[in-house]
Amino acid sequence: MARFNHNTGKVSEPVLVHMKCTDDPHDNAVINLDQAGYVYVLVSGRSTSRGNFVFKSSAPNSIESFVDYTPLMDDYADHFKDLIAAAGQDFPISGTHYRGINYPKMFWIDDPAYSQKGYFRLIYTVYCNSGEVQTCKSSRQVYSAKMVVDGTKASIQDITPIAAYKGHYAIAKARGKDVVIAFNVHPGNNLDDRTNLYYMHSFDGGENWFNAKNQRVSLPIVSPEGLKTVAVREYYDPASIGGIGRRIYMKDIDFMSSGMAKRPTILYVGSLSGDHQPSTLADHYLAKARWTGTTWSNVRLANQVDHNYSSGMLHPNGSDYRVFYPDTIDEKNNAMAGGAAAYLDTGGTSSSVWGRTLISNDVVDPASGSSSYLYNLCEYNYFKSVLNGSNDFVGIFAGGNMHQYREGAPIFIVDLAGNIKRLPTSINYVDGNGEVSLENSEACHN
Repeated sequence: MARFNHNTGKVSEPVLVHMKCTDDPHDNAVINLDQAGYVYVLVSGRSTSRGNFVFKSSAPNSIESFVDYTPLMDDYADHFKDLIAAAGQDFPISGTHYRGINYPKMFWIDDPAYSQKGYFRLIYTVYCNSGEVQTCKSSRQVYSAKMVVDGTKASIQDITPIAAYKGHYAIAKARGKDVVIAFNVHPGNNLDDRTNLYYMHSFDGGENWFNAKNQRVSLPIVSPEGLKTVAVREYYDPASIGGIGRRIYMKDIDFMSSGMAKRPTILYVGSLSGDHQPSTLADHYLAKARWTGTTWSNVRLANQVDHNYSSGMLHPNGSDYRVFYPDTIDEKNNAMAGGAAAYLDTGGTSSSVWGRTLISNDVVDPASGSSSYLYNLCEYNYFKSVLNGSNDFVGIFAGGNMHQYREGAPIFIVDLAGNIKRLPTSINYVDGNGEVSLENSEACHN
């Protein structure tokens, strides 16, 4: 972990918080701060294979050292049984019960009723396995819970299943006590067949949940009827066992206004293919779903993406959003698995789209490239927004070269204007404040 100094524009020398001894990106961590400025790191688990860890900084507004606050984890057996019963089924639970917190999202919620003046709202996935086909057979369920810190311990409280029907992944965002969630569905529990788009929100920190029309949502959602109450758009009938026509890969979510007046926007990639590699054949596109106040509006933002895992991020910019994403060279796509760093603008309360702008070198098809081109190639992906990010640091993304093995891939940060800086790939010197300058480079190697 490193710290960015908004005054100097430099970063601190990174600190090793934990080494999990896996190269599986499913174990990535999320970071947030409590109201006192203490930094928390929640390291994701991975099904029954690897557990979670929680670390808290030893001092507020500091990353010099961390203390292990890992809470005892629920084994989820009772939750699985309750979900199966809620679905009107009766099947035995098989396998290891503890499934860990996977794909976590962590947001601080102020609440004076707690000793630390608040708690962290968690949104996460749990893997379930039993004989029950639709709710708990090798499927991914979406949960919500509180992580409460008291003294030297953390605990997971008020564990609430949100959705458990054929499998789901979720994205989320929060400001104050407003929390928004979007999730999809996995027909046949096949994660490559993820489709449909669903939304719910809370204005009390996640205690109660509502759909976009502000109708209270009955949890857990364990049926096609339940899914329809929170549907943004269904490309596939969840009651069906037939094929699906369009896959939906969610990228980011944000919202304008607050409370019952929220206007959410969901960023996603639509695709005709379930492949997890780039393709020149399938129709891929970057799109948004926007709540108008009465209905959902789906708008294509760009056709210049070539991969289901092409990423994207939203950053609020007045009444609009600036969308950063990896841009391919043309609408026919080029199967590069990433692209040039780019942004476009779109209305936060309108369907307008304008200003597609490349902010890095073009990425072109290597079929006509030279050996030097293949060596120097750097393409970009994994754009992630910064929660409450200021204009000088709105997002982070990675660079890579699919034709050259290197020990590590560089990380870049971007500001609202589209200026790119590279985090140091090695550090030989720090100044008197323990900081080092960012590099004015778009390259994947020195």
